[in-house]
Amino acid sequence: MKKGFTLIEMLGIITILGVILLVTFPVMNKSLKQMKENSNDNFTNNIKISAETYIELNRDKYPELKTTGGTTTITVQDLYDANLLKGKNENVDTSDQILVTVQSDMTLTYTFKGKQIGETKSYICDNETTFCISSRSDLENLATEVNNGDTKSGKTYILTQNIDLGGKFDSTGNPQSGNNPWTPIGSSTKAFSGTFDGAGHVITGMYIDVDATQVGLFSTINGGTIKNLGIENSYVKSTQQNTGSIAGYATNNSNILNCYNKATISAKKTSGGIVGALVNSTIKNCYNTGEINSNGQQFAAGIVGYVNNANSTIENCYNAGTITGTVQPGGIVGGLQGKVINSYNLGKITSTNQGGGIVGQAYNSPTIIGNYNISTTNGGIVGAISGTTTPIINNNFFLDTSATYGLNSTSSNEGANPLSSNDMPDVISIINGENAYTYDTKGINNGYPILKWQNN
Repeated sequence: MKKGFTLIEMLGIITILGVILLVTFPVMNKSLKQMKENSNDNFTNNIKISAETYIELNRDKYPELKTTGGTTTITVQDLYDANLLKGKNENVDTSDQILVTVQSDMTLTYTFKGKQIGETKSYICDNETTFCISSRSDLENLATEVNNGDTKSGKTYILTQNIDLGGKFDSTGNPQSGNNPWTPIGSSTKAFSGTFDGAGHVITGMYIDVDATQVGLFSTINGGTIKNLGIENSYVKSTQQNTGSIAGYATNNSNILNCYNKATISAKKTSGGIVGALVNSTIKNCYNTGEINSNGQQFAAGIVGYVNNANSTIENCYNAGTITGTVQPGGIVGGLQGKVINSYNLGKITSTNQGGGIVGQAYNSPTIIGNYNISTTNGGIVGAISGTTTPIINNNFFLDTSATYGLNSTSSNEGANPLSSNDMPDVISIINGENAYTYDTKGINNGYPILKWQNN
């Protein structure tokens, strides 16, 4: 019987093992290297997240981060000491530094080992003219101060994160266990006159049920600005009038910009998705998808219940929510004495009298230009027109199956023309005089034109 291997056999085995090693070593080495790189990347990402959190929690310790071009450094050890960073990495020393820099747009950038690892939007709040809002408590403090008569004129409040106000309610607006209702900021006699910047954040859980006029997150805005704010999963109702998600009443050159509503709004009359009533003010680049109800009375609308001044403007807005009102509901505005320009309605409008796809009732020389509607209602664009002067109604279009006339009370289509479903998507070539619209290339509006800011 043969015992062991011959020298030739041994050399053959060694040769085969060598070949296998030559083939597999690069693969194994590459895999180990990849695993190491992934570990480094994951740890670096953890450093980024931890550093952003650390700076946010300790901003007051770094005054140099409150001006453009300001810089500071924090160490990996700082993150460990704050219990923000877990685990270890052999390529990282705890004394390694992260450079934090304020860019010209106030964005904070984070640089680690010569490589930028992230950036976050900076909120520069000096607590003198600019204040950060990061909780319900902060928002309540603002409400208390305004309700005590401080208008906040010249001051700016910035929402630094989404806030849940704690409202608990069912689908019909009945409060549920644990409900924490919201008291509007300001009143008809103590209005907010500052700037409130939502900074792209959202307020949820806002529950209001009151017997009062001027109802919303803000009761009344007088010469103030509200911008970049969304309202979701909320319920606002009043047994009286002038009710909206952002504000009940806005006047005296107030501006509501880049805001939206997804809440239910219910009032006796004059209810709007964004604002209840608007006087000598502007709403621009806003939208509504919430349900708006005037409880059988006048002026429910997707954006504003009632516009009571020729110098007021609603521009580049849209509604996709359901609007319900017995008399004069509108897709964009219920009652209009101002301007509605470059806006559109997709939402269902329920009315027994004088409902309009864009405007419920137009008064005293309103301007209605460059709008379109595809919802079924009494008037394709306007439900009714009253007053002694001539309105300016040009370049508006509605789906020919949605209404018999563009201007219902005058049985007219002058300035408000029907188009077929095949032609409506191409209405952009007609209404786009101010270059506000663009084609729906992303399919977010079933092919109908969208506003340019919707692509941002």
